[in-house]
Amino acid sequence: MTTSLFAKESNICYAILAALTIAGLVTDKIPIQVNVTIHSVLIIALGSIKSLEKFLESMEKVWIKGEKIDENIEKMTMSDAM
Repeated sequence: MTTSLFAKESNICYAILAALTIAGLVTDKIPIQVNVTIHSVLIIALGSIKSLEKFLESMEKVWIKGEKIDENIEKMTMSDAM
């Protein structure tokens, strides 16, 4: 099993999500707009963290380990950039 680069940040996000979910079940003191907004931001943050980890892992394979480029890696040509 590989260690996550952002394990601390991911665990914080999961802990806050769990706390908000439990607080929402126990009490109705948290406004729904705040609850939904925080849940949405944390879910987006977790998705971004996982995406960044996959990107860094694939770049490590290509640039550091010298493995052949996988066809699943998205490539951008000069015409795409223009």
